[in-house]
Amino acid sequence: MVKTEQEAIAALEGLSDKLYDLEQPKEINIFDAIGMAKQEVKHSAFLAWLFDNKSSHNKAGLFLSDFLKALYLYTQNDSNAIPSNAQILSDNFTLDEAEDFANASDLRVETEKVIDTPESRIDVFIYSKERNTAVVIENKVFTSTHDDQLNRYEAEVEKFNTDKALKKIFVYLTPLGQIPTDINGNYQHGWCIIDYGTVIENLKQRVGTIKNSKLKYLIEDYIAMVDNKILHNNPTIRALCKKIRREHSEALDILLNYIDNVDMVYKYIATEWLPRNVPDSCNVIANGRKLVFYTKVVQNYYNKCGLKMNTDDGLFRFQISVGSKDGPVTIGMWLSKTADDEWNIADTHIRDVLQPNKRMGEKYCTLYSCTILSEEEREKVFDNDQELYGLIDERLGAFLNKLRDFEMRLISQQ
Repeated sequence: MVKTEQEAIAALEGLSDKLYDLEQPKEINIFDAIGMAKQEVKHSAFLAWLFDNKSSHNKAGLFLSDFLKALYLYTQNDSNAIPSNAQILSDNFTLDEAEDFANASDLRVETEKVIDTPESRIDVFIYSKERNTAVVIENKVFTSTHDDQLNRYEAEVEKFNTDKALKKIFVYLTPLGQIPTDINGNYQHGWCIIDYGTVIENLKQRVGTIKNSKLKYLIEDYIAMVDNKILHNNPTIRALCKKIRREHSEALDILLNYIDNVDMVYKYIATEWLPRNVPDSCNVIANGRKLVFYTKVVQNYYNKCGLKMNTDDGLFRFQISVGSKDGPVTIGMWLSKTADDEWNIADTHIRDVLQPNKRMGEKYCTLYSCTILSEEEREKVFDNDQELYGLIDERLGAFLNKLRDFEMRLISQQ
């Protein structure tokens, strides 16, 4: 047990040497060299390059065909509650169509595709007018869905082509085959699931048949990087990690407690950002990793409607809160009620001002959410606290604009 500051420092210094050994790659890898492991945009770009039948790899539609066939046959996450990919695709796309689509002469493969709204960027968008088919791939390497983005992408594709017969394939690609969810955490119907392990297995099976040495080395490097950094399948590294954990458990506990920026985010917002930017905030509950409040404008609105802000189970009918349990640190506005209560006219009006036609849940209704720190940023070592606070201010600026616009419209419509 580390008891003093000097012992803690000594433990961390001993751990530092071990971690340095762990960090040093045993072999040259181009993807490690460019720091690709945690960058979703670069993963999407490489996959798009593989899937494009006009790419310089000169393999036509081979990689995309393999991917679509694997997608169709993927069954690892099947359950009674979630349909298989084959069931989802049965009315829209068959296994026999994969190769034809992948080799379509007019195939377009794009990354960060904007169809209508600049805020909605589809990670990988594959389309053939000739085959009347569009594939939307949401690529999640280290993050999860947010801001109802999957519904937005579906709506964007509807705008892309108004032909109702367009075949649309929605794909949720994650390291472990996570389930795609909507803003309320429910399964997003119509989205196929596939994991990075399946993608890598496809490439492993193909790489032995590739004669072009540059292409072969490139794919082997990508396989190794994903295996090591995303799927954690390297047995040598796993054994070394276990040894480090066993020999330096106290130092690791100290390290993990100090590098998570979440506590600093909560404290900064509660003690500095809120008083400076939202001086009319009411009933601020700031206790560790709990930060909840509402504003005077909303309170006055409920009062004019003859309603109290608190629900019977102690929540606020309208509240702004910071959350961090699922990875990213977010701030959002939402409504709540007791399960046996009804949404009142004030609740629905606020919903209509912020999110017209948004479905109200049985107990909660999330109206707006934005990211303060990504999952990667919450563990990032910033050069100094001011760099962290500057980033928080920048992200919260967009939220503040949304809040003030909402309040102005709420006042004008009273």
